[in-house]
Amino acid sequence: MRAIDADALTEILTTAIRNMEGMAKFIGCEDDPEIKMEIQTYRDILNGVKEQPTIEPEIIRCKDCKYFMYDDQHKGVNCVHDDGLITSSHDDFCSYAKRRK
Repeated sequence: MRAIDADALTEILTTAIRNMEGMAKFIGCEDDPEIKMEIQTYRDILNGVKEQPTIEPEIIRCKDCKYFMYDDQHKGVNCVHDDGLITSSHDDFCSYAKRRK
């Protein structure tokens, strides 16, 4: 799952609808069934976005992550996941996080 800015998406879709309506009116095809259907499709998508619940993503700090590893030799902490090794601190977090069991 990926968290998105639903408010920004709503704004983009609303602007697209207004632009399509304005262009259709400007060129005189606002009654064209295909144009109406396309605009309605964008409205349906907009309504679908608005109806989605807001969720709070779980933030897993490095210290609680299964990829977290303390490096005794360098007195630091590392994150070891599929994309390699990165240096982090106890309070960092990232998109790779998986809670340690």
